[in-house]
Amino acid sequence: MKYSHAIGLCLLANWPSLAWLFYRFKESDGHCLFALAILILFISKEKKLEIVTAHQVKWSLILNFLALITLFSGLPPIALAFILIINLNLFISLSFQKAWFWPSFSLLVLSLPIMSSLQFFFGYPLRLLATQASAILLKVGGINVYAHGTVLEWQGRQTVVDAPCSGINMLWAGLLLISIIALYEKLSTLQFFKFFTMGFGVIFLANVIRNTTLFYLENTPLQLPEFTHNAVGLFVFALFAFSLLLIQKRISNAKALS
Repeated sequence: MKYSHAIGLCLLANWPSLAWLFYRFKESDGHCLFALAILILFISKEKKLEIVTAHQVKWSLILNFLALITLFSGLPPIALAFILIINLNLFISLSFQKAWFWPSFSLLVLSLPIMSSLQFFFGYPLRLLATQASAILLKVGGINVYAHGTVLEWQGRQTVVDAPCSGINMLWAGLLLISIIALYEKLSTLQFFKFFTMGFGVIFLANVIRNTTLFYLENTPLQLPEFTHNAVGLFVFALFAFSLLLIQKRISNAKALS
C-alpha cells in the first residue's frame, strides 16, 4: 500500500476523532498545533516513502477496529484521539527508518488539546509539590518559611502559589523542546527515555526555582514592573533550555564512545 494512501485511510477511519479535535482546537488549546507543525516540518525533510509494509497495515487495521469499539463503548473522545495518534505514528515512524519512533509519538501527544484537562487534574498536585519544594529551598537559604498547602507563610505574610505557577505551561514547553531535540538527534528508545526522564526532572526543578524567585520578589519592598513575573519565567526557561542542551551533549558523547 502507498504511504499516502495508508495515512489517508487512517485519517478517514478515525474521522470522529478528527471532528472532536477540530472542535477542541477551535475552542481552546490551539497552540498545541505548533507541536504538530514541527513534526510535519521534520517529516518533510526526510526521504519520501512510497509504500508501507503489511506489518504496519495489519496493526493499523487492528487499531481502527479498536477505535470503532471505543466509539460505541462510551469512552471519552480523548481515548479515540490517543488511538489515532498511535495509528499515525505507526506510519510516521517509517519516515525516520524506525518501526516505532518515540520522539515523533511524543510530539503527537503534545499536539493533543489536553492542556485544560492537565491543569484541572494535575495543576493542584504540581502546585502542592512546588510549594513544598520551594519552602525547603527557602529554608536552606536561611528564610524560615512554612508551607500550608499551596501557601507560603513568612512573618505573617502569605504568598499563594496560584494556578499559573503550577508549571503546566512550562512543562508543555519543556517537553516540546525535549521532543524536538530527541527528534533532531534521532535518539534510540533507551536514549530517549533517559533524556526524557532527566529533562522532566530539570523542568520540575526549574519551576521550583521560578516560584522561589517570585517569592523573593513578592516580599520585596521595591515596586517592580508588571512584566517582572513573565521575565523571571522566560529567564528560568532559558536556563532550563541551556541545561537540556548540556544533557543532550553528554548523551551524544556517550553514544559516540559506545
